[in-house]
Amino acid sequence: MQGETETNHFRGRLRYNQVKSTAIELDGFMRSIIMSILKGETTAKAVEEQYGIDSETIRHKINEFVQSDKSFLKEYIAYQNKKGHDYGYINFIGLIVEMIKSDVSQSEIAREYGIPSRVISREIEKLGKSDNPEEVKLYDIAKICADRKMRRVALSRLERVLYTRLVDEMFGDVPIMNEKSRTDLEIERLEEFMKQVQANQNQGLTVEQVAERLGTSVSTIRRNRLKLEELRCKKRIKAELEESGEKELE
Repeated sequence: MQGETETNHFRGRLRYNQVKSTAIELDGFMRSIIMSILKGETTAKAVEEQYGIDSETIRHKINEFVQSDKSFLKEYIAYQNKKGHDYGYINFIGLIVEMIKSDVSQSEIAREYGIPSRVISREIEKLGKSDNPEEVKLYDIAKICADRKMRRVALSRLERVLYTRLVDEMFGDVPIMNEKSRTDLEIERLEEFMKQVQANQNQGLTVEQVAERLGTSVSTIRRNRLKLEELRCKKRIKAELEESGEKELE
C-alpha cells in the first residue's frame, strides 16, 4: 500500500509539473528507483513505461548518483560485472588515488569495489610506462605503498601526509567512474592518432614516411584507420538502437 501511495504521489508530481522529467527534483524516491535498476530489481525501460521518465534522464541520474555516492558506485560496478568484465568505465587513476589517500592495500580496495586485484595491479603497471610524469609519480607512490603493505610496515605520519599532498596536487578530487565509455575513449585516441597521420600527409609525406616519423608501421596505421571506422559504426548503431528502445541501459 505504501509503495502504491509513493508511486501515485510521484506520478502526481509529474502531472503537476507538466515539464520534462529532466526537471524533476532529486529525492529519496528517485534514488530508490535508480538503486532498484542497479540491483536488477527493475529495468530502465520498465521505469520509463511506469513513470514516464525518459531513458536519457535515467542514464544521467545514474551517472550523477554514481559520481557522488559510493554506495551507488559499488552497485554500478556490480551491475556492470554481471554483463561482463570490461572495466573501461572505471577511472583507475581515481581508484589508485583513493587507495593511497585511504592508506589501504590493493586487495582491500579490490574487495571494497568488487574489482579483481590483478586488474588494479595491471593498471598500476600501465602508469609506470606512461608518458605523463605525474602518472609515473603516482605509479612510484603506489608501488611504495604496496610494498609497505606487503611487508606489513606502516607508513609514518609524515609519509602519509606527503603522499596525500602529492596526489592531491597532481590529480585533485578524481572521480572513480569515467563519464565516457571505453569505446568513446578509444575513439578519441584513434582520432588523435589519425590527425597526426593526416597532418604529416598534408606536408606531402607518403604513408611509409609518416609511419617512420611517428615510430609506427604502415600496417598499424591501416589497422587503426579500420578500427576507428568500425568503432564509429558500432557507436552509431548503438545510438540508433537506444533511440528505438531496443537497448535499455549501457
